[in-house]
Amino acid sequence: MVDIEWLKRHLQRLLPMSDQLSSIYPEVIYEKRGWAALKLVCLMFYADVYTKIIPKYYDKMIYIDLLAGPGINRVKETGDLIIGSPIIAATMEPPFDRLIFVENGVDRSEALECRLSSVLDRSVFSVYNKKCDEIIDEIIDENLSVGRCHYLAFVDCEGLDIAWDTVEKLLQYDGDFIFNFQTSEINRVLGAYRQGTVSAETMYNFFGDVDLSQARSGVDLLREYKNNLKKHRDIVEDITIKGGGKFGNFYYDLIFATKRTKGGNPWFFNSVTPLKSCIETHSGEAVQMALDILTGRQMTLDWFISEDDEHDPHQRELSDF
Repeated sequence: MVDIEWLKRHLQRLLPMSDQLSSIYPEVIYEKRGWAALKLVCLMFYADVYTKIIPKYYDKMIYIDLLAGPGINRVKETGDLIIGSPIIAATMEPPFDRLIFVENGVDRSEALECRLSSVLDRSVFSVYNKKCDEIIDEIIDENLSVGRCHYLAFVDCEGLDIAWDTVEKLLQYDGDFIFNFQTSEINRVLGAYRQGTVSAETMYNFFGDVDLSQARSGVDLLREYKNNLKKHRDIVEDITIKGGGKFGNFYYDLIFATKRTKGGNPWFFNSVTPLKSCIETHSGEAVQMALDILTGRQMTLDWFISEDDEHDPHQRELSDF
């Protein structure tokens, strides 16, 4: 059962500032499908908890966004403007001590820097107009090599956008990862690899040390990627985000990775477990309906049943967090 009220409450946080910030470089806005908002809700929810816990144990808290985008997204199905991951991180309370953004597109990086300057002091953030694989060593040397610091890294892949080598370099330092693993897209890429149109070098560059001969689907490669993360992080969990509606077969998995603490990471499980239950009940189709209600385009409904729910004999209660 889809809980529209829960979804509305969380999506509502993505709407403020979007109109104001979109007036800066108005021609540079990233168009996204509705399900992208669910990924942003996950980041926002996790960062809310993270920023309250980490300062108790570390001197410095750093946010690293390796595929940042321009900071403002337009939902293709509805036309609504919502803030992107950089603005979510920039407006966290308590705030990050330092924020690092990497965006390879010239227009997008310029727009992002100007938008961030309207909400942050320029001394606390950097925007690199580079590929993340090219700049990672500099980011580490300048931000992670000195003092007791901890980072939250958000890697919002749309395909095979980052080398495993880059991820592994960051994993040598204390920090948590949220990684967008494009399972449906990777399933297609695996097929292209089997046909010889994608090289083994390209595959190993992204996945690292995996046995491609045993992989039959994107789900197999998701498992292999999580196993590689587990070599550096004790706890690796994922949340599946679905397209829904006419995009019902599309999905990706948001991977969360953290080190186990002496206390057993109760805050991690108390946040990610209910978040997983709620997010996996929704889809891009539900996002569209929730945005329609929030903006007054549609009358409020208490709930509705998605296509996936109609085929699911089980009903799960949603946590009201």
